Amino acid sequence: MLGEHVEPARLGFGCVKLGSASAGGSWRAQVRLVQHAIDRGITTFDTADAYGNGLSETIVGRAVRGRRSEVEIATKVGYHFSERRLSAHTFARLGRPLVQRVRGLRSHPTPSTGGTAAASGGAYSTQDLSPEYLRRAVDASLRRLGTDHIDVLQLHGPRTLVPSVAEEMQRLKAAGKIRRFGVGAESLASAIEWLGVDGLDTVQVPFGVLDPQAATSVLPLAATRGVEVWARGVLGGGYLAMAVNGDPAIRADEKWPLIRDLLAVAARHDVPVYKLAVDYVRSFPGVATLLVGIQSEAHLSDNLAIMNSPMVAEAAIAEVTGLLAGSVGEP
Repeated sequence: MLGEHVEPARLGFGCVKLGSASAGGSWRAQVRLVQHAIDRGITTFDTADAYGNGLSETIVGRAVRGRRSEVEIATKVGYHFSERRLSAHTFARLGRPLVQRVRGLRSHPTPSTGGTAAASGGAYSTQDLSPEYLRRAVDASLRRLGTDHIDVLQLHGPRTLVPSVAEEMQRLKAAGKIRRFGVGAESLASAIEWLGVDGLDTVQVPFGVLDPQAATSVLPLAATRGVEVWARGVLGGGYLAMAVNGDPAIRADEKWPLIRDLLAVAARHDVPVYKLAVDYVRSFPGVATLLVGIQSEAHLSDNLAIMNSPMVAEAAIAEVTGLLAGSVGEP
């Protein structure tokens, strides 16, 4: 693993929060955030048609106008949703304080669990991987993104294996509408199934210090198949942030003992635990892209600083690898 000469993993801008009123700021501010990310060297943007009910794609499309050749756009399709316009984001953002006050009168707040919001809730209930639906979805994504092609089209958390989808992907490639075919898998078992489908170019899976199982399952198999691995959840889906910020709720979680040990490793080597987490994933040559959800200029700067600084000492990575040895196994 260590010491091999490979193309370094790139930082990918996770766009799940673009178009969400809960992310704060106007949609114009979110467009500027994407533009600033491009200015600072980020070229890979990972969105989905269902993120923000279409608004995430629309914001990315606005941001890359006149700069399309500088970026790689990956999006996902496969879920039914009701498309929203940019005006809906403005209304939702302005009305959010009132909604929060009403909710506060009706119920007590619930502590954050640190999980992601990428594939939960009613917006992700009805899935359709039929050729007809995929063609319509791709055309709608192209319209929202304001482009004539999608660099990486991914199936969005497919619940079942549908090998015939690969045939439709080849047709979309032949038509020039997509360049590569990928799968955004919700589980390692699903990713392994899809890695058996011919024509797959990329696979996106959870992989990091809190979810290291892909190291011995997905990564070796993807390497034999010549498929790029895109890692999400690199920073622990919010759990590491809870620990760093001293949120007492994290101590009740089953992952707390591991998080506590990781914090101790980071302290021994005098590096932030976020840096340790990112460099652990970067140490695997099979990982092409590290996807991180970026919601603010500060978050953008922090993640670029982590990626642009020298790798932590091999001894630190080796210590983390040893710590995780008992957690790495079959999915």
